Amino acid sequence: MKNIYHVEDIKELCEQATNDNHRNAENYEYNKIKKRWDKYLQFHVLKDDGVPIAMGGITKFNDKTVRICDRYCTFRSHRRFGINKFIKKNIRFCADQFVPQQTQWAIENNFQPFISMSAEVDKTYSIERFIEYLDPRYRYRLLPDLYLTCNRKNIKCHQHIITNKDTIELPRV
Repeated sequence: MKNIYHVEDIKELCEQATNDNHRNAENYEYNKIKKRWDKYLQFHVLKDDGVPIAMGGITKFNDKTVRICDRYCTFRSHRRFGINKFIKKNIRFCADQFVPQQTQWAIENNFQPFISMSAEVDKTYSIERFIEYLDPRYRYRLLPDLYLTCNRKNIKCHQHIITNKDTIELPRV
């Protein structure tokens, strides 16, 4: 995994992700990523023999918390379809590469890491299955409440939170 320092270096990847056919494609629009680039403490791209596999970053939410796997995207060339049959293949880059490296960075820099997923669609079961694939030494767990990661009026900002502690300094919905 390579840390990216300049947003221009991922412009083509943003365009690739934006042009993919999934419900979060708009999150990867280059201008949106560029607008929030200063919030990234780290932004990683994973490649295999020069072929992009996935990307995602670490954003600071407050003095104590960071969201890891922010704007995480597995590119179509390495994604499998059918979450039940291919769940391990779909999340393996996130669970095996991004979460450990970004969690370690957060801990070493005195932050509480969290991963968030929109509550727009109930994904509780999928999230619980995702946690099963994470390294148990980090003690990730799903918090019981929904939390705000942006505008209260936007349902996409009502998020399920996975973190390594029992509480988090984020506003509850």
